[in-house]
Amino acid sequence: ALPISPGGHHANGLTKAASGFSSTKPGSAKKLVIKNFKDKPKLPDNYTDETWQKLKEAVEAIQKSTSIKYNLEELYQAVENLCSYKISANLYKQLPQIGR
Repeated sequence: ALPISPGGHHANGLTKAASGFSSTKPGSAKKLVIKNFKDKPKLPDNYTDETWQKLKEAVEAIQKSTSIKYNLEELYQAVENLCSYKISANLYKQLPQIGR
């Protein structure tokens, strides 16, 4: 700790209140309120079919040991979106049909 002179100043010339925190009262910070969407955003009409096609191509590429034309982040996001819209059961049913 820095020594404080009799006038309330630190040896470096700053006053005690200069720290920025001592002048505010505890609990006086403004609250940030985050509200949920009223309605969940709707997926585009062809999103499920287009996304399934992407995932199917990726799985087939993996099975054939060829390169995937979509990046993994895009594929992961697509699966996450479909799962959040409760479409995962349909994907699970379609998955075994790939590569037959």
